[in-house]
Amino acid sequence: MYYLFKIIGLPYNWFYFKRKVYFLNKTKQKRKVRGPIIFVSNYHSNKDYTSLYFLYYFKKIVPIVGDDAFKNGRFKAHILKRAGALNINDPECWLKAEKLLKKGKKIVVYPDSFPFEKRNDFSYIKIARALNIPLLPIYSDGHYSFKRRNHMMIGTPIFVESEDETDLLAANESINSMLKKMGELTEKRSKTPVFSFKFLFWDYGRFIVYSHLNIYYRVKVHDYGITHKFSKIDGPIILASSHSSFADPVVLISTFWRRRVQMLIAEAVYNNHKVMSFGLNGLGGIKISRGENDLKALSKCNNALNFGRALLIFPEGHINRDDDLKNFKNGTSMISARTKTPVLPIYIKPRKHWYHRYHVYVGEMIEPPLFNINAINEHGDIVRLKINELKKEAETEIKK
Repeated sequence: MYYLFKIIGLPYNWFYFKRKVYFLNKTKQKRKVRGPIIFVSNYHSNKDYTSLYFLYYFKKIVPIVGDDAFKNGRFKAHILKRAGALNINDPECWLKAEKLLKKGKKIVVYPDSFPFEKRNDFSYIKIARALNIPLLPIYSDGHYSFKRRNHMMIGTPIFVESEDETDLLAANESINSMLKKMGELTEKRSKTPVFSFKFLFWDYGRFIVYSHLNIYYRVKVHDYGITHKFSKIDGPIILASSHSSFADPVVLISTFWRRRVQMLIAEAVYNNHKVMSFGLNGLGGIKISRGENDLKALSKCNNALNFGRALLIFPEGHINRDDDLKNFKNGTSMISARTKTPVLPIYIKPRKHWYHRYHVYVGEMIEPPLFNINAINEHGDIVRLKINELKKEAETEIKK
């Protein structure tokens, strides 16, 4: 009966929910899950479960809800019972949930639907610790109608260290803060349409760069990422690249043409090239003053990353035609620490003649540092080291 509902309800899922899924950090958690897991989600109505029900179409997920969910319409209550839903007021609720998890099943918990006196019940956190399984927060914006699209965000797994009350409280706080952060990010990203006249010039520019200029540049990408493919990176990301030519921004826009890439550009470029500055603004350029704390530019960088875009930064701060990559500034690491955004190191091999093709080397993702001066400095050294490693890989390929 469970899977019969899924088959019958598939058209309903396509035309009613029209779900768009985001990821807090796709390198740590994709949509695919294996083994027992406890999903923790916010609650608007029974449709929250229905949306999750179709999100993991080939998985059976058992919900744990309060009495209100069962009283919210006979048909919806019937669907919950057919799905094997557990009532939080059932004395054996958590015992049944533990047995399901031991069999490799998956459950979803909606703490907001629990009676007020049971919202601080950490039984599901204790079970996760006892069975050593992750807690995975999932946020839904609660938009369910034919006119509006449902937006969901999948968080990152949380593991409970011990059964001490301090660790249980810390795990609960981590879940709540992650759901709050995902709610803010989902609201911002859902306001950015796939197509808009506001981004018409930007999107048209990306298409022109990829379809026309790429014939001239003929970019070839060498992907050295282990946990990801550069073309499948989703969500906010900082692209930290070497810089040896005025063509580098165009080469990278061509490489990541599927995404809206914003880039930091020196104020001098804007002041000296009025026509170019108009084009750069249309392609997502952010003007920054060198040697100053440009708060306006930093604010634009934060907004770009909050909207889930890619931000291109050249850590050297200027064009470097030498073979050595040494003088890196730590602005990339500071923005990474401030916005909790990973950095993707990139090396662009300069071409000797105009008829040679460009080679772009993409490395492994670097996690953001803590927001303190020592961690930021260390992170900056790691970024420089990773780009230099990609440079050595490029030189090795040339010798071969």
